[in-house]
Amino acid sequence: MNIFDKELNFRLAERKDINKIQNFYKEFWPYKTLVIQNEFFFIYEFGNQLKVNFLLVESKRNKLIESAVGFYQYSNESNEKHICGSLSLVRPKSKYPLIGVETLKRLKSITKSNSYCGTNTNSVTMLPLVKKFLSHHIGKMNHYYILNKKFNDFNIAIPDLTFKKDIKIGVRGLRLKSIHNLEELISTKILYSKFNYIPFKSLEYVIKKYMLNPIYKYSIYSINEDNIPQGLLITRLINAKDSKVIRIIDFIGDINLLPLLDYELAKLINEENLEYIDLVCNLKSELFEKSLFIDKALTASVIPHYFEPFVRENIEINYETNKKELYFFKGDGDGDRPNIR
Repeated sequence: MNIFDKELNFRLAERKDINKIQNFYKEFWPYKTLVIQNEFFFIYEFGNQLKVNFLLVESKRNKLIESAVGFYQYSNESNEKHICGSLSLVRPKSKYPLIGVETLKRLKSITKSNSYCGTNTNSVTMLPLVKKFLSHHIGKMNHYYILNKKFNDFNIAIPDLTFKKDIKIGVRGLRLKSIHNLEELISTKILYSKFNYIPFKSLEYVIKKYMLNPIYKYSIYSINEDNIPQGLLITRLINAKDSKVIRIIDFIGDINLLPLLDYELAKLINEENLEYIDLVCNLKSELFEKSLFIDKALTASVIPHYFEPFVRENIEINYETNKKELYFFKGDGDGDRPNIR
């Protein structure tokens, strides 16, 4: 028996543990976040019937939490189960070396997940460790954007107007159709399909995360070709500094559809009078070479990532995953979780 099993209990949390979990984070988490401060929102994010989507590691001696990690589970299908970690925290000055890594290892084992990802992973305390000890693939999320060419005064972005990308808008007949209710979402049948390299997201997951979100209002679009749904696009409108932008939060479908949405996205930019539309994901830049999307890394542009509070700076978002060919977006895990009520 190793020291972990000799001295610690690894278990999935229950509803009665919520106050204990929140107090652990209030004491040691370096930031004040809504999910830690507000019990209702904590239950919305991590509640799972009578369980809570958290793995707790407790001392057998005094029952104190030594390590904890939350997770988002995308479906219950055993062969397609994907989870994304969140709020990984180890008690400061813990006497158990690598307990954070062990917690993630046990999380994948206990949940019997097929694939795993984590975004916003700490580049100092976790990223090198999960690469070395869990053989995770690590990297930085890419940031793409489409500017409103009619805009002169940008209040949110600081665009590099010297960067030119002369691209003709795609001619493939893809159209975005707004989805207004559950019946329309179900009728697309997209959430009953599986797509290469995209974690399977169940109907229940999408309803809870995007339709029933108590704070954010999301727009869901069906990506249609000849009136036949081919995928789903989830966006969120943001108002800041007397300007508006739309962020692509999630995508479900064949990833090759994304660079073919130029016409519809350009139309949306003009209709809503946006500064830009942006996309944060780990898709490779080559996919968007013939698209209106500009890779921010190729420019001197500032395309903000933080809006709560607003920070007019470029931000690097690290990620980790147990599968090299696994693509995810800003909405995966806690990447688009509210920080204020």
